[in-house]
Amino acid sequence: LEKKDIKNTMDLLSFYPRKYYDFSQTVTLSKEFHGKHVAIIGKLKKVDLSEKPHPHIPNQKFFIIKASVLQGDKYLNIVWFGQYYLYKQIQYWVDKEVIVGGELEYNETYNNYNMNTPFLISRDILGSTRVHTVYSDIKGISDEFIAKSIKTALDNYDMPDYLDEDMRCKLGLITQKEAYYTMHFPKEEDSLKKAHKRLIFDELLYFATQLEKNALDMPVGSSYGIKSLANTSRYISSLPYSLTNAQKNVLGEIKRQLLDGKRVNALVQGDVGCGKTTVAFACMMMMADSGYQSVLMAPTLVLAKQHYEELSKIASEMGYKVAFLAGKLKAKEKRELLSGIKDGTYQFIVGTHSVITAEYNNLAMVVEDEEHKFGVLQREALVKSSQNGIHTVTMSATPIPRSLAMTIYSRNTSIFTIDELPANRLPVKTVIKNDDASVFRGLHMELNHGRQAYVVCSLIEHSENTNLMQNVMSVKQIENIYRNEFPNNTIAVITGRTAKEEMEKTLDEFTKGNI
Repeated sequence: LEKKDIKNTMDLLSFYPRKYYDFSQTVTLSKEFHGKHVAIIGKLKKVDLSEKPHPHIPNQKFFIIKASVLQGDKYLNIVWFGQYYLYKQIQYWVDKEVIVGGELEYNETYNNYNMNTPFLISRDILGSTRVHTVYSDIKGISDEFIAKSIKTALDNYDMPDYLDEDMRCKLGLITQKEAYYTMHFPKEEDSLKKAHKRLIFDELLYFATQLEKNALDMPVGSSYGIKSLANTSRYISSLPYSLTNAQKNVLGEIKRQLLDGKRVNALVQGDVGCGKTTVAFACMMMMADSGYQSVLMAPTLVLAKQHYEELSKIASEMGYKVAFLAGKLKAKEKRELLSGIKDGTYQFIVGTHSVITAEYNNLAMVVEDEEHKFGVLQREALVKSSQNGIHTVTMSATPIPRSLAMTIYSRNTSIFTIDELPANRLPVKTVIKNDDASVFRGLHMELNHGRQAYVVCSLIEHSENTNLMQNVMSVKQIENIYRNEFPNNTIAVITGRTAKEEMEKTLDEFTKGNI
């Protein structure tokens, strides 16, 4: 249970079913129900058991159970694979009435009805005509045990409702306890909607009060104001392109807030390539100009490294130093970096969430790239470490409607959209393909023109925790496919588990165009 983060009663009650099958109404066998999960009642007429060699395990066999259920003049053919315990139970039910629930298949060629591994077969027809629940797999624990444990918890757990009856009536909500009962033991689909409504209300109310508390806890003003803009102006002048009007407007507004002594809490959003990073670097430069430190926090090591290398080139020309903090640093190297951050040797600190662990000399600004990928606690840990009003600039390539952004980031957030691309910037093309062949054709064409590609995978490897993603291929599986498809091209792989030295070498080779 603890592997699923179930450590107390509320954790257990919040372990909701992942699927519901509504078997509250039984149906007659008909091709109109093909492909749907239904329950039918009939007489069990035949149960056969056979053995076959296991397709994956040598010298092993697996059992196949075949049965048929007669309803009127129609037969339902049923197959189970590898469930010998079930055979021992249902072999005695022949000529008895049973209820069967699962996905019905109608075969037009043979005009017959089939069900593979039905979810339900029982002689308790009255007790089985209800909504059935399916939970995420927990190794060694059955759905029946989970349901029984939850029932015990609900029957014995005192759950006072923070909403009184008048307020519940006004809002059209059921009690919390009713909501939890219904989520696990629903009578019909309509009751599930009411339970969802109550639990969603609770989550949103908690979220809203936390946002309000955070907004009240954060200072409006800041003691980190602008004292100089000398190197910031040098940085902007040194750029090989002119800032767009959108970039100038964002920087101008942030500068105005800093000069007014306000705490900057800004969300800067815009398409990839619109120049958000340039704006962020300029903001950090304003802090360094004024004698303060700033942090740039990225969600991945690859992105953090990219920012570090880019910022290092700029900073060295201005006489500033940049520290790179990542989880896989050697102990001595990390000690030296942390010491330099603490004594103010470094004006810029770039890294992943490791930057939270550092002790700063005079941290004045936190820049977060793709901030929605960080946890809430990670997001706030740095900013809340000071009551002097640390400035926050968040970058996002994911467009967020203003009203939603105000809700998520609090009412004290300034929302800036960079809605124009720099001159001569090639447009970003987004194309959706539904088959590998057309993707490969496109990649071959780009590679033949001397260009490069990278492939993003959802999984490093499959495990029991990814049983809901069995149709998603792992990095290793994807790698094998691409090596077969592109035998004349150099392919490399990096994941979060790749050693730091190997990752840096691979990224360097990719940057040089050797991969």
